[in-house]
Amino acid sequence: MKKYLCLFATLAFVSVLLLGCTEKETQVEVSSVSLNTPTIEMVEGETFTLVATVLPKDAEYDGVIWASSNASVASVNSGIVSALKEGTSTITASAGEKSATCSVKVSARIIAVTSITLDKTGLSMQVGDTETLTVSIKPNDATDKTVTWSSSDELVVKVADGKVTALKAGQAKITTTVGNIATSCDVVVYQSDNVIIYTTTDKKVLKPYNEDAFGSAIVSNTYVGDVGIITFEKPITFIGNMAFYKQSKLQSIIIPETVSTIGEKSFQYCTGLLSVKLPQSLTLIKYKAFYWCRSLAALVFPDNVQEIGDEAFAYCYKAFENNTLTLPKKLQTISRGAFKDCNLLNVIWNENLNYIGSTAFCNNDFEEISIPGNVATIDHHCFETCRLLKKVEFQEGITKVDGYCFLYCVKLSKVILPSTITELGYIFPQCYSLKDVYVKAMIPPVLSSDVFGSVNLNQLSIWVPRESVEAYKEKWSTYKDNIKGYDF
Repeated sequence: MKKYLCLFATLAFVSVLLLGCTEKETQVEVSSVSLNTPTIEMVEGETFTLVATVLPKDAEYDGVIWASSNASVASVNSGIVSALKEGTSTITASAGEKSATCSVKVSARIIAVTSITLDKTGLSMQVGDTETLTVSIKPNDATDKTVTWSSSDELVVKVADGKVTALKAGQAKITTTVGNIATSCDVVVYQSDNVIIYTTTDKKVLKPYNEDAFGSAIVSNTYVGDVGIITFEKPITFIGNMAFYKQSKLQSIIIPETVSTIGEKSFQYCTGLLSVKLPQSLTLIKYKAFYWCRSLAALVFPDNVQEIGDEAFAYCYKAFENNTLTLPKKLQTISRGAFKDCNLLNVIWNENLNYIGSTAFCNNDFEEISIPGNVATIDHHCFETCRLLKKVEFQEGITKVDGYCFLYCVKLSKVILPSTITELGYIFPQCYSLKDVYVKAMIPPVLSSDVFGSVNLNQLSIWVPRESVEAYKEKWSTYKDNIKGYDF
């Protein structure tokens, strides 16, 4: 009996072992993996979710493993594909011993142009001139920024890569296109002899105050784009009296190269006038031509101007760059009050100037002035009320300085007179700070009565050539106690 019991136990143990082996052999393996799409086309920045189906459903595996053949083009995380840059990649999903793939094509993101603008919407050009237009495109990162240019009349203007060339008188439109967006610039081409080019603050036609002031009939007056054009029947040689008098909306003007004279009050009280292009042909600027053009800036004189009339630029506070007046090379005459109240700090003189009229530079901001010897006449009140003026030097060649020349120059302390001086008018009234006057002339100049009126004689020293001290004390006896010798 015991023998049979042992046999039964052994059989039972073997059965258990065999049962365990059978369970192992029945584990469910992955038979297939599939994806919801075999291909994807994407644009940079997009995402797409791939879904992996593993069969059979009861298969045993350690989760789906995702991989990208080119992760810089398309990355994958838990089935979510991210398009990174233009190119191709293959996404693989693996489970157990099986896998499936999806081909990914990534295209560059297209950023459309939303707007274009030109730096100029209107041009006025002389035949033969060139101008360059610049286009601005938004957004800055637009995909296609290819620009095309065209002219509505290539006989008038041609354009290439933004460079506009004026070919003949007329009008044309330059069109700039990027994608399906276009903008344009109106172009007027003129012959300089018979047109005046101008702009206005309201971009409207400006009617001259005196239409008969040009010596030629006005054929047309139009405003195209950003410029106005007055066309005359024939070339004009002068801008006549009161031509643009009190035209406050006039902003800029180009005067033709045939003009030699700008007449009286031609631009007086043009308070909005910012710029004037004066022609090289100009020789004469008459009385109050630009009087009270208080906005005029950066004015440049052509070299051929010979005479500037009375009060021509009076009260033009901003007219000269850095408050410095550069005189034309051929200028001979500066008339009465020509540059009074112009906020001038300096004058660059020329070699041909021979006359400075009364009050020509009064009420300016000079601290020092050196007047060249070619100036034969310096009229009365010339530098009156230059309240910041401290030093004045007259160069060799000057013979006469007229009365009241430095009236109310209250800070003037030093004056240097050349050896050529022969006559001094009553030039220093109310010059309370005057201390040193240097007179280089060997022969005492003729003095007007009380030449140093209101000057504190207790502080005044008159320095003369040492060898001429006695002659000066005799001729200038009123000031003999102030006269001292100096070695020039």
